[in-house]
Amino acid sequence: MANPSPGNSITLRVAAPSSFTATSELAAAVAAAGAAVTALDVTESHHDTLVVDVTCNTTDEAHADRIKDSLNALDGVTVQH
Repeated sequence: MANPSPGNSITLRVAAPSSFTATSELAAAVAAAGAAVTALDVTESHHDTLVVDVTCNTTDEAHADRIKDSLNALDGVTVQH
């Protein structure tokens, strides 16, 4: 398998339940799927929801799709785009 590369960088906007572990859970899911997390930016913070831009390096488009699937599989998490 190829290594994640900045040439295959993606940014996903993700809605997640608001909790003190939300960003670490997102980062862990991305890392477990084999991508390199390069940024986590909280763009909105509400009482019950966080919106986070997750930027990571992937290997290709198929890998990017697996990253999206990994995030969507988390309880209460939705990849918005």
